[in-house]
Amino acid sequence: MKTKLTNMMLGLLLLGMVNTVNAEVLTYTSCTVEDPTSFVTALSSFYDEMRAVPATDRPSAAVLQSLWNGPNPTTHSITASYADYAALEASNARIATNPGGLATFSRTMASVAKCSTEGLLIRRGIWGNENADWEFLALYPLTVSDTGAYVKAFDKFANSRIGQAAPGPVVLWENRAGGQGATHLVVFTAPSLAALNAYIDSLFASKDYAGFVAEVKSIRKLGQGSQSRRILTLEP
Repeated sequence: MKTKLTNMMLGLLLLGMVNTVNAEVLTYTSCTVEDPTSFVTALSSFYDEMRAVPATDRPSAAVLQSLWNGPNPTTHSITASYADYAALEASNARIATNPGGLATFSRTMASVAKCSTEGLLIRRGIWGNENADWEFLALYPLTVSDTGAYVKAFDKFANSRIGQAAPGPVVLWENRAGGQGATHLVVFTAPSLAALNAYIDSLFASKDYAGFVAEVKSIRKLGQGSQSRRILTLEP
């Protein structure tokens, strides 16, 4: 594994907030994992070691397992949230405080996973109950040519009857770095796979969504959707 990718993964673990959807800034790393058990164990072990590092804010992160993502080889992703850019910078600086743990973590991760994608997201809006429990998510990458117009239209849609019926938080992210060509991501969450897909079925059949699509069709190109399950949350 390249050093850059290893450091990025560590940065995800060292400073965050309890719920990833509550962040202003979110970092992610996507991996193809050969040994899921060792992968999760390595993340958890290093996280536990970092609990002893003095810090005003304690870290939090999440591990997502890919369920359906087409030809994308990613099997797992790590996300972490930050209150702002300063918190992200402090997190990266804190990596060096535990060189022994860093070395062990790097060796273990290099033997069980290949991580080739990382990125930085900025939250542009969140709708619904931010504190609602969720386990599953559907992610839709977008290419948007007019961010201001799109955010305005999405806010109108998210506050419609069908938008407010979402079973979990709905989040609009902007890709600040990475993203493989996408400018934005829309994430729908739900407590179960059935609830998630039942809502998506009703969403696509609704007049509110049809009106939204008509409004943004000239400024939005929809990419390939994917679905994942949150299998681990690392909290203080």
